[in-house]
Amino acid sequence: MTADELIASVSPATPAAAIKAHGPFIQNSELSKVKVIDMTQREQRVYEGYEAALGSSMRHSRRADDEDSESMGASGPDAEARKRERLIEGRFFEVPILCHNIDLVVKSTEDEIRRLDRGARYEEDRAAGLEHEIERLSEVVEKAAFDVDELTAALDLITQFESALKKGSIGSNPESCSSWLTRIRRECADLQELPALLAAIARPLLDSLLTNWKPLSNPTYGLAVLKEWRSVLDDDGAFEILLRTSWLPQIRRCVTSEWDPHDCERLLTVFESWQSLLPDDLLQHDLLDGLVLHRLRSAVEAWNPLTDTVPIHTWLHPWLPWFGGASRLASVHEVVLHKLALCLNNWHPSDSSASSVLLPWRNVIPMAEMAIFLNRNIVPKLAHVMQTFQINPADQKMEPWNWVMRWLEIIDPAVIADLLERFFLPRWLHCLSEWLTQAVDSRNRNAPAVGQIFSEIGAWYSGWKSQIPSELTDYPSLKDALTQALNLMDRAMRGIPPVCLPFYVFWFLTNNLYLFSFIWVRRHQD
Repeated sequence: MTADELIASVSPATPAAAIKAHGPFIQNSELSKVKVIDMTQREQRVYEGYEAALGSSMRHSRRADDEDSESMGASGPDAEARKRERLIEGRFFEVPILCHNIDLVVKSTEDEIRRLDRGARYEEDRAAGLEHEIERLSEVVEKAAFDVDELTAALDLITQFESALKKGSIGSNPESCSSWLTRIRRECADLQELPALLAAIARPLLDSLLTNWKPLSNPTYGLAVLKEWRSVLDDDGAFEILLRTSWLPQIRRCVTSEWDPHDCERLLTVFESWQSLLPDDLLQHDLLDGLVLHRLRSAVEAWNPLTDTVPIHTWLHPWLPWFGGASRLASVHEVVLHKLALCLNNWHPSDSSASSVLLPWRNVIPMAEMAIFLNRNIVPKLAHVMQTFQINPADQKMEPWNWVMRWLEIIDPAVIADLLERFFLPRWLHCLSEWLTQAVDSRNRNAPAVGQIFSEIGAWYSGWKSQIPSELTDYPSLKDALTQALNLMDRAMRGIPPVCLPFYVFWFLTNNLYLFSFIWVRRHQD
């Protein structure tokens, strides 16, 4: 039923319909005695009761109908009835607010019905979900009950095994336990904790065997027994659990409290003996990273390069193959370089111990890091040696030269060649020029023993050429310097004296020879 139908059933649209529907009720009720004031017309009317008011409204409606009929003309009884209904409709009991409220009630009721429908569907879905959850939990309970039964059976087996072990009916060797292990595999085949259970059977026997083991003194003790246990267990997971629970604690105690990192060979012997039995994860993670690396780092932090007599590389480098190279030991190597740099603050190149200490690290430290370290701590002091190196043909001291050349095994030859080019070759050529100038003057004066002077110059040149290491002979700066020296000697032999320029000018010309050659070629091309 719509709102309009509901209103029509409660309040008829015409006064006639209202009287017809409610007339008896109005006549016999107190409403007939109520004073009614009608202010719908131009003049105010007062009626005694609703019946009189309704009757007046009907009479007014008839007059309006008659007037409309006379003005518009008759067009049949049906047309007049419809016209009368249209004119009278809406004049009696017009209630727009009531209609609005009824619409609100209807809409609210519809919303409530929809909400209840959604709630009902939600409860149905929730009930279905709970049924599935009940089924799942039932399966979990069944599986848990099955697991409890299996664990109870396994616990009974362990209790029986412990009783037999206490009575002495089981020996301490793996063969005597093989029947029990076979029984456990058969009766607990579906047990997820089967590897741990098998290891638990062997652990008491192995613990009693390894209680007094000293790995550093007897590295292979118990090795044969553990090989037998691995064969008898026939389960890699169970054997690894056995190693971690019985064997690893003994090694951990040895590494942390008994082993001296300066004596690496004894512990390496232990690892080499047991390597074939150890899983990679246990060896690399638990032993090397977890134990050895920590002890090595502590030993390096306590190391003093000035007082320790054992070279550090002798007890660090043997671990490189085990760690797979230097990358995993990078943190330890950083501490080593830092301590060496502190010691080199007061170092002089005449001390050969620095090169002997750094030489073993040449292929261990990454090339870029080693170059930075050398350029910061070694090369500046070598440059100072070459700057102060005295070139004296009469009494040549070669010790400073040798101090620099012995670093060719560690420092890049290009760096040494650069030092010679900047601090040695210009002064060497200048010394040769002065000597050749004296020889040419002696020749022009027909002085005796001129040939001997040139022979000494040639021997001096050959001696210096032989002092240049083979690693440096292919560098252009040294080749050019030797070629220039030969040209100077050739010109002097022909009586042409070399131009003796001040040292700083000679150094500038020597170091800019390529620039001048390029400018000369360009000018002649133009």
